[in-house]
Amino acid sequence: MSKTRRLLLEFETEEVGKQARSNSEVRKELVRAISDSSDIVRQRALLATIDLADPTVVDDVTKAMKDDEEEVRIAAAQSLAFYHQPKTIPILLEGLKDSDPWVRSHCAKGLSKLIHGPLWARLPEEDIDKILSDFPGMVEEDIRQYLTELKLEPEAIDSLMKWKRKDYEIDIDPSRLEEEMLSKPIIFESEKITDKTRPMTQADEIASILSELPRDVLSTLPPEDLKRLTPKTARQLVDSLKESFPTETEPEEEVRRKKKDTGKVRKVRKVQRVKKKSAREEMLAKLPDEVKESMPPEVLENISVEELEALLNMTADSEGVAVDVPEEKVEEKKPKKVKKKVVKRVKKRKKKKSPQLEDIAGIGPATVESLKAAGFNSVQMLSEAKPEELIEKVVGVGSASAEKMIADAKILVSGEEEKTKPEKKGRKEKMLAKLPAEVRESMGKEAIDAMTEEEVEMLISSLGTIETEAPVTPEKSVDSKMDILVEKYGREKAEILALIPDDMLASIPEDQIKEMDIPTLKSLSQAFEHT
Repeated sequence: MSKTRRLLLEFETEEVGKQARSNSEVRKELVRAISDSSDIVRQRALLATIDLADPTVVDDVTKAMKDDEEEVRIAAAQSLAFYHQPKTIPILLEGLKDSDPWVRSHCAKGLSKLIHGPLWARLPEEDIDKILSDFPGMVEEDIRQYLTELKLEPEAIDSLMKWKRKDYEIDIDPSRLEEEMLSKPIIFESEKITDKTRPMTQADEIASILSELPRDVLSTLPPEDLKRLTPKTARQLVDSLKESFPTETEPEEEVRRKKKDTGKVRKVRKVQRVKKKSAREEMLAKLPDEVKESMPPEVLENISVEELEALLNMTADSEGVAVDVPEEKVEEKKPKKVKKKVVKRVKKRKKKKSPQLEDIAGIGPATVESLKAAGFNSVQMLSEAKPEELIEKVVGVGSASAEKMIADAKILVSGEEEKTKPEKKGRKEKMLAKLPAEVRESMGKEAIDAMTEEEVEMLISSLGTIETEAPVTPEKSVDSKMDILVEKYGREKAEILALIPDDMLASIPEDQIKEMDIPTLKSLSQAFEHT
């Protein structure tokens, strides 16, 4: 993310405009931000073009008048009104027909600076269309008479006719901006308004609203920002500042502190940001409730703007795709780890009520991994699969196992009771009876129960042909052995260690086992199976 984009997300529009005036690279980034994928960035980039103080930017600003977001069009209209260049007259006239009243208001303000006379905001749409269509069927004398009836001043009619003849292809005129920047700021003091007979203008309305503020607070507001106020933004400013005024019941020290903080207000738009919420707060509001509920409070409080933007994109574009993140990474504070952890928790919450592959009888951890590796990540996907797909894609799954998995998955999906098949269960028990007692003992009861018939067949094949049934007379409790392994090494390691024969397991030092990771233990277990 570029520095310019980050500043715009933090509402530092004035700083961006200031940098763009002296740095051509920043100016290019500002222009690119006008067409950014984020409506927040687009809006604030347009506001920053006002602080750029360069009328040539209007060619890029006019494109934003067709934006789908109202806030973006409002900012574009505000920028065009600020620069009020003759070449933008058709765009401003078109803006008078916008669905948003603030867009129409800013466009009317820009037109009033260019063409004095009528109340552009109240001009009927049919008159706007006639001007835009270049007065069809009318000669110049008729046009001038028509414009006079619209209450355009003679000087304004001359200017409009001159610009119309050039099809509004007028060079940018920086002098208009220089005159405005060098002019005296508006003084918002009600006692200096002496004309009581004229109608209340927008400036009068703004002055009336600002008069509700104490003089010491009003004097801290920059005049250049006050000039850009509208009645709506002036009301927002006053209301936000009133909330910080001390009450009579507050302690004297608290009163002094709040008064000091109030005096530090620097610019109008920053005060608006408090009222309209920051970029971070707006992004948090767009997060789904289940995402916010799944995040620990400390993570939610410390997550940055960049992380929030990436999280919004991930939750929108990766809907239903789980991200594999080890649990031990939950406590890491690196931004990317936090984002992955959050997404993982969202997916878990969404799938919480759905049956898992582990819920299917006869499917152990190894088979679950093989199924997921082959693309069967859920019970629903497994229930819709065909036996030949499982046989082809999943290692170690035969015809009988494939049919059973699919049938059991369909039962779980439909919510029916699982129907056991005595003949298959009996076949598995007969095969297990052929296994030597030491093999069953070393594997553990849970591992044996989780095995499918196909896995039992593969195990018997790996041990060689067994002609006689070995009596099942374990010398010690399988459950007891498993409990000891779980207590020493944890559940996941214990399930792997249970597959290693006792005499071989005893030859490995306990400290060495504790230091081994899961992949190493699995490799060791497979090595013992082939010895």
